[in-house]
Amino acid sequence: MSGSIRDREAILREDYDAVGVAKNYSGARWTETQHARRTHRIEHAWAKRFLRWAGPLGIILDLPCGTGRFSRLLQTHAPKLLQVDQSEAMLGQMSGPRAQGAISRIPLANDSVDLAFCFRLLHHFPESVQRKEALSELARVSRRWVIASYFDRSCFQAWRHRVRGRKSNRFPQSRKTFQDEAELAGLRVVREGFIARGISEQVVVLLEKMECSDGVFKPFVQTETSSVEKRTLSNGQSHFVKRYDFPKPLRRLEAAFRHTWRSPSRAEREFLNLQKMRELGISVVQPIDWWERRDSFGFVRESWLATEAVEAPDLDTYLQAGNQPSTAYFHALVESVRAISQAGILYRGLRARNVLVTDNGPVWLDPAKASFQQNPQSVALTNEKEFREEIRRLGLD
Repeated sequence: MSGSIRDREAILREDYDAVGVAKNYSGARWTETQHARRTHRIEHAWAKRFLRWAGPLGIILDLPCGTGRFSRLLQTHAPKLLQVDQSEAMLGQMSGPRAQGAISRIPLANDSVDLAFCFRLLHHFPESVQRKEALSELARVSRRWVIASYFDRSCFQAWRHRVRGRKSNRFPQSRKTFQDEAELAGLRVVREGFIARGISEQVVVLLEKMECSDGVFKPFVQTETSSVEKRTLSNGQSHFVKRYDFPKPLRRLEAAFRHTWRSPSRAEREFLNLQKMRELGISVVQPIDWWERRDSFGFVRESWLATEAVEAPDLDTYLQAGNQPSTAYFHALVESVRAISQAGILYRGLRARNVLVTDNGPVWLDPAKASFQQNPQSVALTNEKEFREEIRRLGLD
């Protein structure tokens, strides 16, 4: 089984181009047995979950795309999908744009896609050097994310095959070996998903590049429980992603009893509040999407919010730099606070750090704690008191 990755690809291409293989793969392969249907369903569930965790995407590469088993799912998460497979017979069983190509020489430039999707391929490579070369190619063409699968040798299914002496074209490896090979390719494992942990060989992983073309991925805002980073997609669009986290056990316990057990996460609440405020004509950053990670008990462990990238300083930073807002900006700020109160919104965050100084006037952000009340008069009094205290603190009264 030794040889280069291209030698191994030639064998695989011959196997999948054999008469009837591609037709069976697109038809009965994932529907004929209960086990096949269950595996298909769980693989899609993990792929969908990891796609959500990766956030907004512009271009996805599906290699090998096979007969398009994941095409519909991938198309719902990105406006552009590139489908590539080295088997001509497989490509002939699917519709839509596709191209013939192999993972050893992906016909794309560096950082040309936002996510590379590689399902049920790595376990066909017996040599570590072959898998590292495949992972390196995926890392080369992806700006940040890779979703892949491999077979774990430390499970009951792999152990049974070894005991029975069964020969197979599947080559499982240990989780430690896979992580080491991924790191050598410039990738780190972010999440793992199991078809049947301890029983099935199949493991689905979300990988992230350790470095991008501009350096290491780092947030430009970092607090104990949240961080914000800017992400630029392969299509040139940029957005901000805010991540809420509870790193300390005490904070997790506090959050669990306060608001996160089987209730909306902070990212979801902020997303919905931003949508409502925009509908009411209040100038806030435009929300794009939100996603979360919960444990098996329903507690939120992490949540993310994606918004438009507004390149502007907040009012607090603007003033600390020695600048003074214009009279027109200050009047617009007062009017926006009045509009928030008239809409019955108890903002709970009318702070200078939560409003941006833009050429078009003030733009509010971070309304995660905002609530919509039935009594606008009491809301107005509370907001006015909070706003006056902030103005006094800034020395603008």
